[in-house]
Parts: sequence; structure tokens; C-alpha cells
Amino acid sequence: MRWLLWLAAALLLALASPEPTGSPSACAHPGRPETLLVGRVVRVVDADTIRVWLDAREERVRLAGLDAPERFPGPRLYQQARQLGLPPDVLRRWASAGYAFARRHLAGQRVGLELDVQDRDEFDRLLAYVWVGRVLFNLELVREGYAWSYPVPPNLRYAELLAACQRQAQQARRGLWGP
Repeated sequence: MRWLLWLAAALLLALASPEPTGSPSACAHPGRPETLLVGRVVRVVDADTIRVWLDAREERVRLAGLDAPERFPGPRLYQQARQLGLPPDVLRRWASAGYAFARRHLAGQRVGLELDVQDRDEFDRLLAYVWVGRVLFNLELVREGYAWSYPVPPNLRYAELLAACQRQAQQARRGLWGP
């Protein structure tokens, strides 16, 4: 239930917030931090969850600051569909497309993991912003319309940036925001 409140808040923020003036691209990659945890992606579970070999063990990693459609039918998929106003079968197609996008860009890749205030979620997954080279992959998922901004306090480091990327995707009708 809590995730529904955060989703609603993120959608309202993205829809209501104007594009900052004087900013040609509010959805631009930030500078890559110097200090990151470094690992290798061993499995892409879905667009917002990966498994990374880190410190001689496999870690479940949940991409912070965003949410993506569920790949399989179930209560969460139907809640997402109601919240976004999309049919569940359309949302599942975008879930599959987001999964394929994540696999194409992350599978087997060396990645940097940037943590925020809270390291883990209630399922003991590591919460991280995922860097592939100088690219913040969380941003790419939202910018391309495979995921939406989903700020969960206290992890708000890139909340405004991801909301701007969502607005850009919505205005361009990319991904799940398209026709």
C-alpha cells in the first residue's frame, strides 16, 4: 500500500512540476561519483532488479529512485495498471521491453553502484543507482519510458532529476507514455 502512495506522489510531481527555466535539458546525466561499489551484473531479473557479483558474493540490487512494470500477472501488476491508467496487458508488454533493454545494457557488464541514505529495502535488496561507465542507468530507464520516477525517502539523491526525465519521456510519448 505504501508504494501506491509513493507512486501517486511521484506521478503528481512529474505531471505538476514545470521544466526548470533556463535548463536546455533537465534530464542530463550527472557527473559520475568517484567512490562507487564495483561489481559485475550476473543476472537481470527485470527492469528494476538485478543480481550483481560484489565482494565475493551475489547481491540482489533494486535500482533506486524508480519503479518499472511487473513482468508477470499478479496483484502488483494490476495495481500498477490501475494507477497508471493502462491495461495490464499493455503494461506487461512494456515490462518485457524494459527487461530486454536492461539485459541488453547490463548483462555481464561491470557496473558501479552508488548508495544513498538507506542501503537496503524491506526485502534486504541493496538499493543503488547503477552506473555503466559514465551513464546513470536508472536515468536511462526513466528517460526511455521503461520505468517511472518513484522517490522513496530517505533515498532522494536523484529524485528531481528522475522526475524531469519522466516529464521528458511523457512529453515525447516514449515507452509506456506513448500511444
